[in-house]
Amino acid sequence: MLASLVQRVTSRAVAGLRAPTSFGSSVFGRAAFSTAAADESAKVKPIIQDIAKKEKGWKSRAFKDKSTANYKNLPISPHKLQLICRSVSGLSAREALAQLRLSSAKKSVYVAAAIRTAAHVAKNSFNMEKSRLVVSEAYCTKGTYYKRVEFRARGRANIRHRRHSHLTVVLKEQPYHPHEIRIGRYGRTIEQVRTTAKLREAFTRRRKAEGGSTHRPAQTAESE
Repeated sequence: MLASLVQRVTSRAVAGLRAPTSFGSSVFGRAAFSTAAADESAKVKPIIQDIAKKEKGWKSRAFKDKSTANYKNLPISPHKLQLICRSVSGLSAREALAQLRLSSAKKSVYVAAAIRTAAHVAKNSFNMEKSRLVVSEAYCTKGTYYKRVEFRARGRANIRHRRHSHLTVVLKEQPYHPHEIRIGRYGRTIEQVRTTAKLREAFTRRRKAEGGSTHRPAQTAESE
């Protein structure tokens, strides 16, 4: 497809650059034709290169295939932390952070911090594309269990276990596909992300033009 496109563009450029009849076959006519053809070729070449780049697609320039972040002995039980990890596994890094920001779990900040750390390392140390990072793995294992005394009635005492967890988050770069719908296995599509970004940008411009704050006002019972 690319070869046929290049041939068509080149043939049209050469066909429109025929030497005038008044020049005939003189040396001046050939010189004018060669100069005009060179100028037109210089104009067409960037267009062809841009088309070739789009058809070829995006290529990864990463040094490694994954970026890992490990957090040790977090003050949360593995069962609770595993529920949070399941909610973000398979999402893109951007979508996972958005979901964790809206999560009702208080300890979701640990998973969000691990994703940010892995994304920072992936971009600055491994030369990965930040917009194409996907949460490939997110899991936790059993950490240290502390035994503490729990005092009960009638002079009795029980043993209370203070559970801790080890958190591991692995980010990978999603390879390019010409018919890809979303970054990651789940979450919003690429078109939905672009639409949200455009709406946010339009809202910010409108609020700045009005001279107000760029944050949405909180709805109260009186406003409703």
